[in-house]
Amino acid sequence: MTIQIDVFPIDFDLSHHPLAAYRQLAPNQDEAGGVFAARVRKMSKLPAVWLRGQNCLITSAEFTPTLAGDLLAQLHQMALPTLKNLTAVEPIASMTITPAIIAQYLAEGILDMAYDALSEALKESHVTIGKVQVTRQAQFKGLVIGSSTPAIQITVRSTMNSLQSLDDYLRQHGVEKAKASGLEIKCRSTSGTFDGIVGNLDDVAAGSMTHRDRLRGYNPTDYPASLLDTLLGTHQVVALKPNFGRTIYQYPIRVLKLVVSMANLHQFVQSPSDQREIAGHLKLSPEKRHEMVQRVWNGVQQYLESQNIAARLGAAYNQVSHPTLFSTATSLGFSPSLRFAQRIVSVSQDSEMLPALHHSGVFRIATPTMKVAIVDAIPGEAHAQKRLNQLVRMKELFASMQITLKRTADLLRVSETDPVKRRATLRQLLKEAIRTDPDIILIYLPTSDREGHSTDDKSSLYNVAKEVTIGAGVASQVVYQKTLETDYADANIIMGILGKTGNIPYVLAQPLPFTDFVVGLDIGRRKMRNGGALNMGAMSRVFLNDGHMLGYSLTSGSILEGETIPPEILEMIFPPEEFGGKRVIIHRDGRFPNAELHSLIEWGAAINAEFYPIEVTKSGTPRMYRQVQGKIDQASKQTIFHVDEETAFIVTSPPPAFKNVAKTTAQPLKIRNRSALSLNQALLSVISLTLLHYGSVRPPRLPVSTHASDKIAGFLLRDIRPNQLKGDRPFWL
Repeated sequence: MTIQIDVFPIDFDLSHHPLAAYRQLAPNQDEAGGVFAARVRKMSKLPAVWLRGQNCLITSAEFTPTLAGDLLAQLHQMALPTLKNLTAVEPIASMTITPAIIAQYLAEGILDMAYDALSEALKESHVTIGKVQVTRQAQFKGLVIGSSTPAIQITVRSTMNSLQSLDDYLRQHGVEKAKASGLEIKCRSTSGTFDGIVGNLDDVAAGSMTHRDRLRGYNPTDYPASLLDTLLGTHQVVALKPNFGRTIYQYPIRVLKLVVSMANLHQFVQSPSDQREIAGHLKLSPEKRHEMVQRVWNGVQQYLESQNIAARLGAAYNQVSHPTLFSTATSLGFSPSLRFAQRIVSVSQDSEMLPALHHSGVFRIATPTMKVAIVDAIPGEAHAQKRLNQLVRMKELFASMQITLKRTADLLRVSETDPVKRRATLRQLLKEAIRTDPDIILIYLPTSDREGHSTDDKSSLYNVAKEVTIGAGVASQVVYQKTLETDYADANIIMGILGKTGNIPYVLAQPLPFTDFVVGLDIGRRKMRNGGALNMGAMSRVFLNDGHMLGYSLTSGSILEGETIPPEILEMIFPPEEFGGKRVIIHRDGRFPNAELHSLIEWGAAINAEFYPIEVTKSGTPRMYRQVQGKIDQASKQTIFHVDEETAFIVTSPPPAFKNVAKTTAQPLKIRNRSALSLNQALLSVISLTLLHYGSVRPPRLPVSTHASDKIAGFLLRDIRPNQLKGDRPFWL
């Protein structure tokens, strides 16, 4: 058996491909630098990358100071808004080319120019269903392995595009509705939201210049400028607000595609079965994903050779060629043992959780008599017996755990079929149920509510139910009609009810000895149509070192600028009366901005606490596989790849298999230790807390400290908020 990862070492010969460095004189260095690098690639036909925060452009030594001056003059004639204050580009006389620079130069410079060639390598993997096409895209990221070896991560990403033209869509839905809905559109490499129709190609845009002349003068990077001459004068020009950055771009409507997401898929495909099939194609089995990555790897090699670029990619890192880079959680001293009320049990299979609770008891019972109200919004009575059977099963299962279920009132039924009346009645009956003082409300909803609404649709019955119950500080458990067809989901429902009502099913048998608390820290964000993000406030979740949850804390609706939690908010999250003199691991959902990291360390010193910041990143990581007798399979649970002394990738809980074949490939977490702890201790803190999610019998990918951060942010951004800023019951389960 061999473990391998989609990371490939780079052999780069600087003597045959020397690099040059330039600085810019501009007030908006990073924004202007990124645009300037893109223009070097497009107009000078040379690879170039911008090193953010360093005021440094790295490009081929063929790009001379004379060429730099000529290009800047051309760009000023084009009047690009981002570059209007860029006054000069100056060579940097002496620049050390590090492994990190080589990796970034290959990933973002050379291979950006290879976009079209590499797209062809994956073209045969596209899938079309109705008006929607699932396409495969190769993405690259530069890494440094062991602090000395440049490497590149290859990722195959599946996206959805509509085959319906943007022109047709606008005729069908209208410009204003499309703009208000945040319709996503993209060109070859630029994506963002639809911002309206600017005019026709031959309309005068500014002064005496037409849109056609102005766009041609921009020397567009996403499509050939010659296309503009083939289009009619009445051809429409569309404004696009990019996902990143504030500059609005304009395109002829013909070159734009409609981007489809799971949130708007129902607008393009009405059939639930087709929607499920499309969603299935977004997932790739380990074998299929590995095959596509290898295809891209071959394409990269061919491109480098065809362009006479003195660089090559080695074979993927694997356990045989680089055994010291791979390990498992066992080497960390990790044990999956859990402490229940009466004994310690190691739960290795999902099916073992309920028997463990039955035989070993709930660690801490907060509701020995659990008061339950029931609201049923499923049309008709065909499901009534199945609902009753489920309630009987649950009553018996809870009784085996020494918890008695008690109804607070008779069943409350929503019988209306009109959507508006049904939502109104559901609100009314939920408030009626809340007045009976239940510990939890069981809410039965039709499966069509989940399939017919996007997650952020406030008109869905699910969001209505959560808004009312969470807002009142009352736990609720939604059960969809489809779930009643089988008793397989009983275990997850039982676990969810236990966790939401303040019970602690189990804790770690071996507390983390190097900390007193573990705190999860994240920010709720909403992507704005200006390309930025509106941050709705910070949230923390606090756990003892055995995983016992002490509570959560929400900032009082503070709007935070950027992605950095300011010092005054951090001081509220970590009050000295609770954290003074303590050792505190802080799991950050994503990257720690430098300013935030500095504020944390400074505040910790002020209250005599030891803060241990650890970044937990869930996306953008390379996939890992297990190769057994030549067959590519799912990576083993708790497999680790060590990037350097402070960073590692770890597979925590692989996705479940379907008929013994994995439907999708495990995506590791990226753990970056920014603390005085060892990397092994940081990894142990993360893997241990993946055992403590009470909303399911299956351990999640993320530690409980940051698990469901996207769901919590979604609640907050839909104005679904608990009635108290602090609490000890996880409303997000």
